[in-house]
Amino acid sequence: MSLISSLSKMDPHQWTRPDREGVATLELLSCLDSGRIHLVASEEDAQMARERLCSTRVVGFDSESRPTFFPGEVSAGPHVIQFATRAEAFILQMHHPMARALAAELLCNEELVKLGFGLDGDRAQIRRSLGVEPAALVDLNTVFRRLGHGASIGARAAIAMIYGRRLVKSKKITTSNWAAENLSDAQIHYAANDAWAAMCVWPALGLELDEVVEAGQEIPSTKVPRRPRSPRARSRRRGRGREVSPGWDAVDHVHLSVADRAAAQAWYAEVLGMDVVPDLLPWAEEGGPLTLEDRRHRLHLALFERAPQGRASVVALRCSPDALIAWRERLAQHVSPVEFVDHGLAVSLYFEDPWGNPFEFTTYRVDELREKLNPPVVEGE
Repeated sequence: MSLISSLSKMDPHQWTRPDREGVATLELLSCLDSGRIHLVASEEDAQMARERLCSTRVVGFDSESRPTFFPGEVSAGPHVIQFATRAEAFILQMHHPMARALAAELLCNEELVKLGFGLDGDRAQIRRSLGVEPAALVDLNTVFRRLGHGASIGARAAIAMIYGRRLVKSKKITTSNWAAENLSDAQIHYAANDAWAAMCVWPALGLELDEVVEAGQEIPSTKVPRRPRSPRARSRRRGRGREVSPGWDAVDHVHLSVADRAAAQAWYAEVLGMDVVPDLLPWAEEGGPLTLEDRRHRLHLALFERAPQGRASVVALRCSPDALIAWRERLAQHVSPVEFVDHGLAVSLYFEDPWGNPFEFTTYRVDELREKLNPPVVEGE
């Protein structure tokens, strides 16, 4: 059966992707237990892994890297590479030379198909760190796209869609120190089942293995004819390059330097109402930032305990006129000076935290704000 005919016979809507709340209500997927997970720590372990993995045509694949913390910092990962059959999984730590050599060997093996989810980052890290070009690496995200699922489908969503079960994906474990010499039991179990999940998914797709390999090839971009732009639209694009930005979802976090992180945590809690993000606490324990968030989960502040870094970027937050006035009253009790400036098109409130990190609250509803203010704000230059 050809790839096209196989895909045409499948209903792309046969599986409905549940939302996050829906996934949380599902029963847990029964995963590999510790007796079927092997940590490759010796030449004998490596030989066993090689024989068992190469005795099959297809394996599940994934990799893990220690998170990075600083602007421009390039990950030294992958620090862990994992392969799985339907029956067992093998964990390879890259600081072991024989595990590193085995990983490179398996990744270059064109006869061994490696299935995983979201592998673009893995490919780049493998090239940079191991110096090899991975062969027969198939991203199941791309297969799902060819089956009609536009959004990115990861292992957790795929398991929920197909089996109605929940694959445990702990953010705390995901962002843990994968470069550690000795992995925790939780890390080993997580890594093994991340690779094993791909082996649960692909048989349910209804495709032969060679069809999955073909379907997993990168989808070429296609040019869609554009409607003629109005003169106003054309004028907005003047001065821009030809490439269109991919865009982003939201501001994720801002790096701040503080001399005393414990004191900063208390200050941000009292003044700005920000709390520690529990899932990201392991970063702070490993020399990275202590991450705080507002109570609506819209902004993260990453606090680094270090000397001031010079004039930092302003953390600018948009708010309503009433909120701006309320912030001026609140901050007057904790911060000095507080500068209130009318810029014409916007009105802004400026202040710094005790460590010199600058903040701004601003509103564009200037007419409404001016009616509420007495006395008026200072006109900006």
